[in-house]
Amino acid sequence: MKRLGAVLLVAAGVGMVVLGLLFLMAAGARPHRYAVAVGLLTLGGALAGVGVRFFKQAEAASPDQLRAELLALARQRGGELGEAELAAAFGARAAGAAAVLATLEQERACRRTLASSRPRWVFDELLPRLMVSRCEYCKAELPLNHELEKCPHCGGTLKTGLERRALDDGSYRMDD
Repeated sequence: MKRLGAVLLVAAGVGMVVLGLLFLMAAGARPHRYAVAVGLLTLGGALAGVGVRFFKQAEAASPDQLRAELLALARQRGGELGEAELAAAFGARAAGAAAVLATLEQERACRRTLASSRPRWVFDELLPRLMVSRCEYCKAELPLNHELEKCPHCGGTLKTGLERRALDDGSYRMDD
């Protein structure tokens, strides 16, 4: 509805600018026509500008735009978003972003967790992938820098592959 009003404002503004230009061309030596032309041009430009601004605000608050921005922010933050990050990134649009996040949760595109009694949303498909060496039987994770063929814990075969993992859940350390 806001978009329709914005489009109507822009259309009215453009119409007034066109009328102002017509009055300007037909003014001849009559000063009152110049005054009408300047008035129409000014009012038309103002209406068009306000309409464009309203349209941009309505577009920025649309669920599709918020969803795209949420996913881009989650991708940038390593697949996880916190409540404070949402408030900082979306400002006045944070309530709309929260509604879109609830929709994403229902679609199972993300899951809500609690970290330090604060909600965090984890997007599993956007989590970074790490190369790990894991035993197929006891699921022990072993360092990649050792050239082992069998698990030292159970003797099972080791499988090396990519796994998605959150970097701030404490299970990944750079010195391992």
